Amino acid sequence: MAGRIVQVATSTITTTTAFVDLIGTTTDDVYLLTGNNLVVDTDAKQWNLRVLKSSSPDVSANYDYGYKQIRTDSAYFNGAVPNATFYGATFLGTAGGEDGNFIAYLYNFNDSSEYSYISTEESSIASNNANTGTFAGIVHTVASASNGIRISCNNGSNNFTSGKLTLYKIL
Repeated sequence: MAGRIVQVATSTITTTTAFVDLIGTTTDDVYLLTGNNLVVDTDAKQWNLRVLKSSSPDVSANYDYGYKQIRTDSAYFNGAVPNATFYGATFLGTAGGEDGNFIAYLYNFNDSSEYSYISTEESSIASNNANTGTFAGIVHTVASASNGIRISCNNGSNNFTSGKLTLYKIL
């Protein structure tokens, strides 16, 4: 049946965790990655994405991305970042009620002759009840297979304290 999703990997964060690796992009299907209720242990820290090559994160400067951020407390913002070592997503906080959520689609992850692409939609709420929504497109400019994705907190300098991350295959 077309249009089904099958869970490939999941992780529920219940203790301080610097990163989560979700492995299993082993077919040419499109994959869906979700993050729910992500909270960090240090205020105003960014969460990040990196592709996994043979289950290790690629830390080279091969990530190019562009984004549009829509905020309720300030002006909209457009950005483009070439040659980054990771995709830098929305900033999260520590006050009660602050958290982040996202969905991301992963394309060409199993194809060794194509770049891996990711499109994301993020939402977060800050302690002042400001909402932020970010839409981004990311390309990992290395033509090789990627077997998963790493979700980390501020490039490893702080931790997630709670949340749930799940990788699905779209059939």
